[in-house]
Formats: sequence, C-alpha cells, structure tokens
Amino acid sequence: MLARLVALNGSAALGLQVEDYRKVDGVKVVRQALQTLQTVDQMHTETHDLESFKFEFVPLDRFSAPR
Repeated sequence: MLARLVALNGSAALGLQVEDYRKVDGVKVVRQALQTLQTVDQMHTETHDLESFKFEFVPLDRFSAPR
C-alpha cells in the first residue's frame, strides 16, 4: 500500500503521507492523508479525511497513452 509520495516542481516539494486506510466494499482506500507543500520560504500542510467513497465505471480508453 502507498505510504508516502514526494514530487519536486522547480524549487517546491510536494509530499503526501498516507496515515490510514479503510475498507470500502472489500477494497482498501485512503482514509486519512497529510499533504505538504514546501517552497523556499514557507511550508503549507493540509490533512485530508475521507468522508465517503463511491465506485464508478471508468471507460478503458481513459487509461490509454496520450496521443
């Protein structure tokens, strides 16, 4: 399961730390995550809490490589 994600965009660093999962219809989904954005002079953090989750059909062509 994904626990941590880090990406760089120029001098800014974006981080996501998954803190908890829960099962929805037998599938583990993120329940809570902490997101951070670090720039040269400041840091911003947000906590994301899952309140609801809905599974929907997604057409296979949405996963195709860009043209």
